[in-house]
Amino acid sequence: MELEKLEPKKRGPKLKTGSEMKDVLSTGRKRAAEKYGHLVGQVCEWAWQKNCGGGTHPVLGCSGRASTNIHHGPDKSTINNERDNISVICSFCHNLWHAKNDPYYGEARVDEGRPWTPKGDFTPLSEREMVDPIEIIDQELDLNRPKFDPVALKNAIAEWKRLTA
Repeated sequence: MELEKLEPKKRGPKLKTGSEMKDVLSTGRKRAAEKYGHLVGQVCEWAWQKNCGGGTHPVLGCSGRASTNIHHGPDKSTINNERDNISVICSFCHNLWHAKNDPYYGEARVDEGRPWTPKGDFTPLSEREMVDPIEIIDQELDLNRPKFDPVALKNAIAEWKRLTA
């Protein structure tokens, strides 16, 4: 299957820095979407992998769900749109990462475009490693998601085997 790139909007004048922007959060997210936008049919970048997302608690990925989110992390500043801080991932992985890592960021979001990293030690967004599919299946069963689909999971396992053969 060939993936189709969604067309980004055209840029106008010179890019503003964090302190020059009216809405840093929104502007940073829009820039990330233009730079790394979703591809139609794109699978989550964290699928079938471990040590995903960096942060205080990197997570175990998913069973190959469709990407839906552009994730900033472990630096949650939306102005940091470098590839080593961006992941194009599914909602399952995105929500899992934030549930495990958000408590370490303090209460107030930094809006001036400065880095917003967790308090204390954290892991950078590093190279992920493939994981045994049983670990992914166990995670998804343990989390008891209401939209669990055994047929989709069986197909995802077949895809994982094809990719790792």
